[in-house]
Parts: sequence; structure tokens; C-alpha cells
Amino acid sequence: VRGKTAVKSLSNIENVSLSGISYQYPNTSSASLNNISLSFRKGSLNTIAGPSGSGKSTMADVMLGLLRPDNGNLLINGERLTSSNLASYQCSIGYVPQHIFILDDSVIANVAFGEDPRNIDIQRVEDALVKANAMEFVVRLKDGTKTQLGQDGKLLSGGQRQRIGIARAVIMQPEMIIADEPISALDVSIQAQVINLLNDLRDRL
Repeated sequence: VRGKTAVKSLSNIENVSLSGISYQYPNTSSASLNNISLSFRKGSLNTIAGPSGSGKSTMADVMLGLLRPDNGNLLINGERLTSSNLASYQCSIGYVPQHIFILDDSVIANVAFGEDPRNIDIQRVEDALVKANAMEFVVRLKDGTKTQLGQDGKLLSGGQRQRIGIARAVIMQPEMIIADEPISALDVSIQAQVINLLNDLRDRL
């Protein structure tokens, strides 16, 4: 969380590139990624498609800086990602996982995940909810943003859960958002809504 660390996030990320990336998990017989080279430009929405086990989540973990490739480099604006700039890079990324963890707490606490409750900026929470198209259902909840979502978000539908996850990423004011299979567990009708939302975020962040 930016407010809890002295690490300064990167600004003006225009391009993120994978250059000859290979990665093989320990004790496995084949590489999950083999000589992958891709480039992602600011203002674009990119989708990586493939069957289960094809390396999509591994690629996301490499791009998040969670896995260090066996070969190749991750380049940020042409500069190689190293241990010296890793923390700043990670502070610049919003992440939406496949399965959104929901606290047994309020909407506010779930969006401002990990922040000291005494220091939460409610306006930032509300702005993130608006950008994630989540405010439209939050205002209909019993206590609005103060509504307790219950154990593992029992009050939320799948699409609402994803919107809370997106708001959680957006509140960080990231330079880039990485979403790992954000629609895989959703009904077809909701999948289209989430894809349209991610597309809209290109112009709203």
C-alpha cells in the first residue's frame, strides 16, 4: 500500500516488454514459458488466451515480478527490471486475481484492503468504486459503503465480487492493471460486462 511504504512508485510507464522470457518450475519436466517475447503499450487492453496449463498465470506472475525468469528480461520503458527497481515497479501495478478474497468487513475495508482503518480516504474509496462500476450496486446495499459483506463476501454475486476486486486495484492509482483470468468463474452475460469495464478503464485511470 503506497501510504505505508517509503518506496516511490514508477510514473509514466509507457511500455512493458517480455524479452526472451523462459521459466520452468522446480521439479517439473518442461518449461511453462519458453522464449516468450511480447510488448504491452500504455492505453491498450491486451488479452492472453490459451488452455488451462498453457502458462497464462505464470506469465502474469513474471509480469508482477513474483517470479524471476530463468532466461530473458522484463523491460519497463526499455529498462531491465532488477532487484533495485522491483519494489517501485510493483507499487505501480494493480492486480486483479482470478479469485477475489473478500474480508468479513465493510465495503470500505475491502476496497482499501490492507490500509490502516484510521487513515482510509473515503473519497478515494468512492472514486475507485465509481471507476469500477461498483457504486451502482453498493448504494443499494443496506448501509452503502459501510455494509458488512459477510464471510467470504456471501452478500455478493460473482460479478459484484469482481467489481470490488477491480476497485481494490484501481484505488492504488496504478500505471497498469494485470488481471489473471478475471471472467473465468462468471456467467457469460456477466463476462461481457466485466470485459467492457476493463476496456473502459483504459480511459478512466
